[in-house]
Amino acid sequence: MKDFTQLNLSGKPNEGSPRKEVHSKQNRKLYAGVAVVAVASGLLLLAANGCSEEKKALITPPITPAPQSVVTPAPTPAVTPAPVEKKVHKKVAKKRPATVTYAEPNYGVSFRYPRNYILKAGDEPHLDLAGLGPVRMNFIQPGGATLVAIELPRDSYPGAEISSAFFTVNVNSNLTPEECSLFASSEPSDLEDGPVPAAKVKVGNIEFDEVEDTLLKADAKYYHVFQQGSCYEFGLGMGTATDGSMERVPASTYNHVFDKLEKILSTVKIDEGVVPQVATKAQPDPVETSKN
Repeated sequence: MKDFTQLNLSGKPNEGSPRKEVHSKQNRKLYAGVAVVAVASGLLLLAANGCSEEKKALITPPITPAPQSVVTPAPTPAVTPAPVEKKVHKKVAKKRPATVTYAEPNYGVSFRYPRNYILKAGDEPHLDLAGLGPVRMNFIQPGGATLVAIELPRDSYPGAEISSAFFTVNVNSNLTPEECSLFASSEPSDLEDGPVPAAKVKVGNIEFDEVEDTLLKADAKYYHVFQQGSCYEFGLGMGTATDGSMERVPASTYNHVFDKLEKILSTVKIDEGVVPQVATKAQPDPVETSKN
């Protein structure tokens, strides 16, 4: 209790105690230093933390790029050139034309006939035609010549008594146009009555004088035309091996055979630029006329 009473409870400084005052000042300085140190330490700590954060911010860990998937292009298949096909030239059998053209350059006459028919030129037309003998000409004057003859194959008239069918070409340069339009008769009795009259017919592109001549063993049709100073004669006919057999030839066979022969006649052409081997009269020089 004595001690408590000695305390300065009044709150007034005890002026009579200098030691205590000095001690009090030292404590204040100490506290102040401690506070300064604490503040400085805090500041240093804050600065250190800040620097650490800045370093962390500055030191950015390396960014590892995401692995990119490398797309490997599919290998381009090697283009193998297509093999060049060798063209195999097949040998095509050329079909021979069904008809053949006959042309006589000296007289400028030509015609077409089936390939399987028999051509007789030169001296052959004067030979026997399947038992008929030489085919006679039907000019009213002598001087004619046979150029060529065509004989049909035997299978052209099956079942008939026909021994031969023919197409002949004759020419006579000794006739006038009027004489060319006439025909000699086949029988002597006909000669007494004069020449056989002719009919005008057009076959193909040519107009002919025509006459039919009937014999015991043959039946023939003759066609005359006068061109280039000569008389051209075309004989179409058929014959049998025995006398009187023509009357037994069926009309259908008769017409069939003559149709074939007339088809040859329809192809006849006579070149107007060819003059047969005869002398021609001198023609006057052309007179030039002026056009207004």
